[in-house]
Amino acid sequence: MRALTRFGLVAGPLLLLASTIAAATDQGVGQDALGGTIQLWAMVFLGIGLVGLARELEGDRPRVAATLTVMTFIGICAGAAFGVNGLWQEATGLTIEDEAMAGPGLYLPGLVFPLSMLAQAAARLRFRLGSTLPSVLLGIGAVLFPLSRIPEIDALALAADVFLLAGMVAIARELTPTESDPRVAA
Repeated sequence: MRALTRFGLVAGPLLLLASTIAAATDQGVGQDALGGTIQLWAMVFLGIGLVGLARELEGDRPRVAATLTVMTFIGICAGAAFGVNGLWQEATGLTIEDEAMAGPGLYLPGLVFPLSMLAQAAARLRFRLGSTLPSVLLGIGAVLFPLSRIPEIDALALAADVFLLAGMVAIARELTPTESDPRVAA
């Protein structure tokens, strides 16, 4: 399970960064088919990675693990919806965001995505899971995420994605078993 978590923690933010680059070079963050498609896959892998991180707390903190899992699920679904929005806009010239239900249908659950990552960072710090720096990087990326996406500031979106990537890759590295790890010896 940890190998899959590590893979998701690397592939997810890497694809998110690729999606942002693709969209930023076209029409803006999340506003094209290529960016939207890559974002859909980013959400799949981010979901795997973040749910895997939440499961790290199941034994000692099952309620925290459950809360993080639910938040991640809601946020990932919203992120996937924004990816579909990019596909929809390129295919039809219309945007889902122009519809009356965009607020409760996209934006409210969309805010749960960065909140879930911020909660992951806070839980890792609170329960001393790994070193401090990766959690701080994840937290900074989580804060920058809505600050960049809501006003569609491409440079800030790229910075947010780089912080998320750096934090998640560092966390994935900490989850990698070493020779002294009892799981490796067994």
